[in-house]
This record gives sequence, structure tokens and C-alpha cells, in this order.
Amino acid sequence: MKVRTCADETPCFWQWPNVLGIDAALIAVSWYWLLLPNDTIFPIIPALVLALSVWLTYLADRLFDVRGKELAELRSLRHRFVAQNKKSLWSFWWFLLLINLSLALKGLSEPQLLRGLFLLFVTLVYIFGVQKIKSALFQKELLVGLIFSAGVLIFQSHPPHWLLPPALVFLFTGNCLLVTEFDPSRENNSRQTICRLPNPTPLMIGIAALLATLCLPIALSAVVLLLGIYLFRHVLGSENGRILADAALLLPPLLSLI
Repeated sequence: MKVRTCADETPCFWQWPNVLGIDAALIAVSWYWLLLPNDTIFPIIPALVLALSVWLTYLADRLFDVRGKELAELRSLRHRFVAQNKKSLWSFWWFLLLINLSLALKGLSEPQLLRGLFLLFVTLVYIFGVQKIKSALFQKELLVGLIFSAGVLIFQSHPPHWLLPPALVFLFTGNCLLVTEFDPSRENNSRQTICRLPNPTPLMIGIAALLATLCLPIALSAVVLLLGIYLFRHVLGSENGRILADAALLLPPLLSLI
């Protein structure tokens, strides 16, 4: 059976979470849940604030990406969808931003709110910086890994193991780099390398594996899957490869349910 991967086709049903950006929100909340102490009741309001914040960030990034571009210039399904619906998505974005701010002001503790505001500032700098600063000086994947890791940890009530934050940074950065490997235009691969490394993707994932072994062994399941996707990246379509790379991050939370 032939798998549809062309960017100009209607997304398959299993591609919609990635096209809409809700897979990133689901990954963030699932890791937030995974890292909670065993006896903790799941905090609904912080989880909602985290999910909405991640979704708003990803959508804003895509909306700025398509600004001033013709539909024919956009190669990925997610960017074509955003370009075709940008007016409606901007309206929805502002509506959800107001809801998210209301939830944060009413449902977060003062320390959580202060940490969230600081991360919001960093995220805004990232969103606008990635549009303005030369990519050679702006390590997008590394910054996404840092911000995503901070988002997962920011509402935790207990200090994490000291190796956990760097483990998450390397894991999420490796994921972002792997997603970039499936860029149809391959524009970013040659100019956004971390520390000028020729191929940092397996290195980031490998370091994540080492750190996860010491502080969060269940994360090794995601590492193994990411490495497998990397090894077979040339036979996977661009859309399918990106979706599989992101879906790999859901494996540790799913395994923890068993």
C-alpha cells in the first residue's frame, strides 16, 4: 500500500495532530505527568496552561513562518494548512491566549506564575528572534529543546534529579534535529548546526541516552525509537518521518501506564 506523503495532498487522519500542532501540546503534558511524583494528584490547571502555552507557541511560530509567502513556496502540510487558514487561526489564537491567561492567573500559585511569566518572556524572544536573527547565529533546535524542557519542568512542585534537565534538553533537541532531517527543502540542515557539528542529531540523542540511563531509564524507549527513525530516515517520507519522530516522545509516558 502506498503511503501518502506529498505536501500538496489532504492530510491523512493520523497526520492531523501534527498539522494542527496539538501533538506538541500532548507530548508536553504527557511528560509533565510522567515526571510527577507517584503520590501526586494530577494538577489539571497547570496541565491545561502548559498544553495551551505549547500550542500557542507552535502556532505563532508557524503563522510567522508563512507570513509573506505564497502557498506554492510552502512544502510541508502544516505550513500549507496554516497559510490557508491564517485569518481564522489568528482569531482563534487570540481567543485561546485570553483563556490561557485567565487560567494561569486564577489557577497557578505565585511561584508557578512567576516562573511561567519568565518562560513566556524567553519564548517571545525566541519567536521573534528566529524570524529576525541569522540562522547561523540562532540555534533554533537547541533553543526549542531548552524551552520545551523548561515547560515540562516549570510546574513541578519538587526539584528534579540534577541530571534530568540536561537529559530532557538533549532528548528534545535531538528530536527537533531529527524533525529537521525530514525538511523537504533541506534548507535548515546546512545552516543550523549546533557548535558547527556536521551531524549533531545522533550525538544529541546519544548523550540523552547516557543521561537517561542514570536518571530516567524509561526515556530510553524514546531514544531507541528516535535512533531507529534516524537510521531509516532515507526511506521514510518527509511528513511521515516528522510525525514518527514526534510520536516517539510519547512512548515513555505510554509505557509508564503498563
